[in-house]
Amino acid sequence: MKLTSRIDDPPAEELEDEDEWAVPGKPKCQDISEFDVQLAIRSRACTTFRATNCSRIGLSEPGYPSRLYDLAAHINQPKFPLVFMQFLYKHRHPEEPIAPSTIEECPAFDGAIKVHHSAVARFYAPSDLSGSGGLRQERIRSMPNFFGHLRRDTVFVVTDDSQPGMKGMEIGRVLLFFSFEYRREKFSCALINWFVHADERDPDTGMWVVKQEFDRCGKPTLEVIHLDSIARAAHLLPIYGQSRVPEDFEYHTALDTYNSFFINHYVDHHAHEFIGRD
Repeated sequence: MKLTSRIDDPPAEELEDEDEWAVPGKPKCQDISEFDVQLAIRSRACTTFRATNCSRIGLSEPGYPSRLYDLAAHINQPKFPLVFMQFLYKHRHPEEPIAPSTIEECPAFDGAIKVHHSAVARFYAPSDLSGSGGLRQERIRSMPNFFGHLRRDTVFVVTDDSQPGMKGMEIGRVLLFFSFEYRREKFSCALINWFVHADERDPDTGMWVVKQEFDRCGKPTLEVIHLDSIARAAHLLPIYGQSRVPEDFEYHTALDTYNSFFINHYVDHHAHEFIGRD
């Protein structure tokens, strides 16, 4: 499984109202397990007389504090500074299997953080609606207001690229997309909650089942990951059980309401080829 993420690349094409769209051109490699994920940037029209030369100006999302502790308070994630510092520690000490449990033992950071509301994944999916070369893009969203509701998409996160399919992946729920610079190196990252799967598929449906992971205090586990560890968006189906779903149930609360979920590999042809037959 090959993944690439390049914040220095040209910004992902902005089709802000679309979740999926075809991409013209030919892929470098016709491999359904190769992905490219980039942070999507906002754009605004340039109103100066030079508009023909600067019609799109890349922007991060407004209204967010740029400092780490202020941003943590703004998004109501008090553990964000710790997991952020642990991410930096693991980047500087890749040979260490476990990061320190306190901020004081981690590298210091006083730079600016930019928030993004989405990322765009590009992959080879000739069996789905795609461009002439088989390329397809999908938008992964994490935003406080999407048509009036909170939206936090789930994604496939590669944890072991030597293993095929779900054996080398878990599911993450994206709480925040963000970028920053540290020691002259640019990073594009995501803050996620983990949804972990059992060792085998569900015997009745043939689908993988995931449950949200919790720490010792009963809080959802939190981690900062590189954007290049994300493969593409994941579609989860709640396991409803035997009781009726209330008529007034709000679908956008499903991830917070149900305890376990099927990973839907029937959502499109690519997902079925990607994880449905591993």
